[in-house]
Amino acid sequence: MFCGVITFDKRWFDLLRFFTTQELVTYFKSKDQASFGLAKLSNFGPKDRYYPIPFDEYKLDPEKMYQNEGY
Repeated sequence: MFCGVITFDKRWFDLLRFFTTQELVTYFKSKDQASFGLAKLSNFGPKDRYYPIPFDEYKLDPEKMYQNEGY
């Protein structure tokens, strides 16, 4: 099971490297929901390409720091 987690992490960065944001959204929405368990692919959107900025980081300089779109 642990190998699957490592493999998915590598796969995620491969997807980010080779797909534009719109292609990534289209790719996930075309996949079969049954093979992804509880993760709802219908909720996947452009904001999911980036991680949210942690609030503690934002507090360091709130004038220059901004949150990634969608968070």
